[in-house]
Amino acid sequence: MSAIQGQLVSHPSLTAQYLGYGALKYCKDDIDNMVETYKHRRDLVTTKLDEMKYVNYVYPNGAFYVFIDLSQVAKKYNYNESFSVEFCDEFLSKYNVAIVPGQAFGLDEYVSISSACSDAAFLEGLNRLETFIFEILVPTN
Repeated sequence: MSAIQGQLVSHPSLTAQYLGYGALKYCKDDIDNMVETYKHRRDLVTTKLDEMKYVNYVYPNGAFYVFIDLSQVAKKYNYNESFSVEFCDEFLSKYNVAIVPGQAFGLDEYVSISSACSDAAFLEGLNRLETFIFEILVPTN
């Protein structure tokens, strides 16, 4: 049943397929513009991450997500069951920024971020992430 269910709900609907076909056939300029926009955003995100201490990341060759390695942070973070889930929950609570726990992808010391928003929004989110990491690694107590 699981295999059948996966085939029934994990693909684009026929309507979405026709919309995609129409976009590919009739909207080349729009597609080219978005490709350049996402390349620009990828470059902004990776430049900022390159400047941050204590993080590594998987360089994104496609899409608009970046998978960030926080294993250095995990060593100092006091968590019970899942580093990434607890880290993301606390980050959202303290800094009002939502990121995706790496546990969902099988890597609990990672988080995923998206750059599918304005440059200012994701750069502010990264600034807040840097502050939160620093707060964990260099406590003021």
